[in-house]
Amino acid sequence: MDRADFTNWDNSQRIGEGACPHCGASIDAVAGPKKLEPRDLALCIQCVELIIYDDQLKPRALTKRERDNLVISPRLRTLIRLMKQKKAANN
Repeated sequence: MDRADFTNWDNSQRIGEGACPHCGASIDAVAGPKKLEPRDLALCIQCVELIIYDDQLKPRALTKRERDNLVISPRLRTLIRLMKQKKAANN
C-alpha cells in the first residue's frame, strides 16, 4: 500500500448529504490526499470515530469483522488519541 502524502490536502470533494453513523454529525464533503473512493476510511471531526464509505460514498460504521481486521498505524493511533484528548478538554 502506498503511503499517503499528508502534506497535500488539496482534494476537497463534495459527496452529498450524509451523517456520521456514530454521532449523527452532518457530512457533505471530505478532504484528503486523494479523491474519495468506496471503502476509504475517515475520521469524524465531531466524535473522532472511524467511518468507512460504501459504494455510493455514504459514510457507515465499520462492521466488527472490518474493525477486527483493521491495522492502524502508530501514527494514526497517536492522531486519534490526541484528537480525543483535545475534544474531551473542550467539553
